[in-house]
Amino acid sequence: LVFGDGRRLLLEQFDVFRALEAAYQLLLLDGPSVLGPDVMQRLNEDHSEASLKQGLRELFATSGKAPDLLDAFTSLLGAAFDRAALAIAAGGSRAEYEEAITALIDGISAVR
Repeated sequence: LVFGDGRRLLLEQFDVFRALEAAYQLLLLDGPSVLGPDVMQRLNEDHSEASLKQGLRELFATSGKAPDLLDAFTSLLGAAFDRAALAIAAGGSRAEYEEAITALIDGISAVR
């Protein structure tokens, strides 16, 4: 399946997130407890969520999907990235999580 630049951008974002595995403790565990959930949510919205949303927007445009579920898919895919990073850092199979994230992205573009 080919879904254009949006798919590529989303997979690259997952690669970048995985590269930050060493920082998962700070980003996903310590940050919320030290800065509070509201500050972490704003940081997430301003940075990683904005990038995910742009990738999904491009994916939606390429696949002809209406943007009405853009916010929901952005939130769900971001949560999947977070959970994958935690699982990989805890010893989970990087290859399996890469395959699963790819399947999620491909599935999102197929949903009408």
